[in-house]
Amino acid sequence: MNYYQEHQAEFLEGLKAFLRIPSISTLPENKPDIRRAADFALNELRTAGMTSAELIEDSGSGNPLVYAEWLGAPGQPTILFYGHYDVQPPDPLDEWKSPPFEPEVRGDNIYGRGTCDDKGQVYIQIKAVEGLLKTTGKLPVNVKFLLEGEEETGGEHIEAYVKTKPPRLHADAVIVCDTEMFAPELPSICIGLRGLVYYELSVQGADHDLHSGVYGGAAPNPVMAIAEILTALKDRDGHILVPGFYDRVVPPAQLERDAWARLPFDEKEYTEKEMGAKELVGEPGVPLFERVWARPTVEVHGIRGGFTGDGAKTVIPARAVAKRTLQRVELFDPPEAATLDGFAFLEFGADEAAARELGALLEQLGFLRLGRHRSKAVTLYRQGSIQLVVNSEASSPARARFDTQGPSVCAFGLATPDPMQAANRASALLSARHESPRGPDQLQLPAIVAPGGTIVHFVPSAGGASLDADFVAEPGAGNSTPDAGLETIDHIALGLAQDQFDTWTLFGRAVLGLERGESLELADPFGLIRSSGFANPERSVRLVLNVSLSQRTRTARQVSATGRAGGGVQHIALGTRDIFATMKRLRENGVRFVPISANYYDDLLARLDLGEDRVRQMQALDILYDRSAGGEYLHAYAEPFADRFFFEIVQRRAYDAYGAVNAPARMAAQEQNATASS
Repeated sequence: MNYYQEHQAEFLEGLKAFLRIPSISTLPENKPDIRRAADFALNELRTAGMTSAELIEDSGSGNPLVYAEWLGAPGQPTILFYGHYDVQPPDPLDEWKSPPFEPEVRGDNIYGRGTCDDKGQVYIQIKAVEGLLKTTGKLPVNVKFLLEGEEETGGEHIEAYVKTKPPRLHADAVIVCDTEMFAPELPSICIGLRGLVYYELSVQGADHDLHSGVYGGAAPNPVMAIAEILTALKDRDGHILVPGFYDRVVPPAQLERDAWARLPFDEKEYTEKEMGAKELVGEPGVPLFERVWARPTVEVHGIRGGFTGDGAKTVIPARAVAKRTLQRVELFDPPEAATLDGFAFLEFGADEAAARELGALLEQLGFLRLGRHRSKAVTLYRQGSIQLVVNSEASSPARARFDTQGPSVCAFGLATPDPMQAANRASALLSARHESPRGPDQLQLPAIVAPGGTIVHFVPSAGGASLDADFVAEPGAGNSTPDAGLETIDHIALGLAQDQFDTWTLFGRAVLGLERGESLELADPFGLIRSSGFANPERSVRLVLNVSLSQRTRTARQVSATGRAGGGVQHIALGTRDIFATMKRLRENGVRFVPISANYYDDLLARLDLGEDRVRQMQALDILYDRSAGGEYLHAYAEPFADRFFFEIVQRRAYDAYGAVNAPARMAAQEQNATASS
């Protein structure tokens, strides 16, 4: 029998004791009960084995926060558990089968105010931690708890406290267990809720109540008036009639709708048993889950006015009051996604030695070394519209990234007509802003932090998104290597840990406004790679997200090298108009490319009517080929730099994908080449 089974009866009684405390935060008379509930949670956290636990008092009349921590896992992530110990009023009392603050077990369920909002979840989390600490003496991660007593009344104390950004709240993830499991035995993660605007509407008629037999037909009736106001908000089908109310509602993605359709759901049971209703209401043609999860609504929570006691009283009330909420769908408020005009630059983090090696490779690729930053150890390279920055400045974020990950892309810039609009949208969607140190008259580029710590700068499109203002020519700048015909950054691909894939997907879609393309599984010699492409409508910005489903692939090894960042830029595709001329030039410059098996070209001849001369020309230059109904894609891969990232040379002709059909041949060739080189 494990710890939890041994202590099951004790834990059940402890939960019941917690539930018996009527910690109703909306009623002043229950203020002492709020204190009792806070003290109860505090004592449970201490009993569980947290190394420190305390109440954080409000300077005014707010309810205390409960904070506790156990930080005995150095080097491991930190998880912050949020919950609340206050509850709503239990009214109407006559609808309870058992007293709300006398918890009762019926079948497999326990009934009482706060059992699932949120005392039950809080208690379970505390006991989960206790069981591990009591039996093993440690936790696999660092743990913090922050519990509040005002969740049901607006949370003013916790909001003010969190805004001070106390260091003790630093965490890698926050777990909020205040929603629901969709069904028994179906673990569920809630990724968002509709926001709430709650307000009270008051209608005044006469300055005192009037007898309806004497004044009826002439006196204004506030109850009737408030009823007319409320019914005018919706039509009979539940469609909200407020002008502009739906204008900026973002419909759920097809991916979300498909996921909802797979949920185990019985609408009849939901209607009759869970709700106790005869039928559902709402907008015709809008699916149920979309109505309750993704669409805004207006609801009335109470109407007060006139005589409501038993019997009759013929009075026209002087005043009537209604309480209403607007269930708002988040994403009403952010600025529109800014237009993106392409990649303005990529920035690599390096030390002095790596900067020299990378600089030499860039010059072999045909990039011109334009000069050095006016105040930092940063060098700018350019070819066509491509700008690459190598940053070896000590004590900079770029150098810090190098110290933990080796040479890597630490930042990239996106060209846009309105950098502030792009940054403000990102901030509204809770992306952290980044402020880079800058000297007088240096470029000020709004920037944000993307998942994993990569910095994204928004660069004005005007003037070609040039960075020249911050750089000056230095002795020896420039090179004798001729331009290789590279013109654009076609796309960048990121190798990600599995838990970063959805985060980057949301970041690309919501923050950057990119559209998701096809999602494929690619065959690496050591496992499958899940790959998804994202692009803006103009196709000037393309991102590819790759996740290894095995720990043995090259992608997985590269992701592992990034540590807690969970991945980063894996390869950079540079576009040319003539890949044959470009590849010849690059080979002459000494750039080493991954050799492709002769079998690939024999297969290409068998599959496609390309002509042997052309295929053998591709083979001589290790160029891969794919085509769509209306276009072609030719591409080749340079050998990796420091085993961290590699360059791809690309020529597109009305082709909108990434040559996925060639991925198995490419990845096998990369593995063979790496083995031969080691």
